[in-house]
Amino acid sequence: MDLRQKVADAAVAELRVQLDADGVDQCGTWVQADGMFRMVGVAEAIIRVALDRSNADLVEEVARGIGGSEWQSYLLQAGDAITGARGALLEQLDPLP
Repeated sequence: MDLRQKVADAAVAELRVQLDADGVDQCGTWVQADGMFRMVGVAEAIIRVALDRSNADLVEEVARGIGGSEWQSYLLQAGDAITGARGALLEQLDPLP
């Protein structure tokens, strides 16, 4: 499953939590929702899926950015950077002080 579909599925899952399941229809990456919902909740679900250290392509891309031609030595640091970015973004979306 590609990242676009994972992101759409995460958003739909969150919408179904906020709305009832009958109020959300999905066809691939297209979503129709009937009702009001917290957009931040949907954004959080997307961030959790998009910034996932188990996404090998993302980890490799970050490692290449850190280490250049020696990128394979930086896979662990890349995973840590992804986890840090994910945590920082989610913390900023958290409404609690």
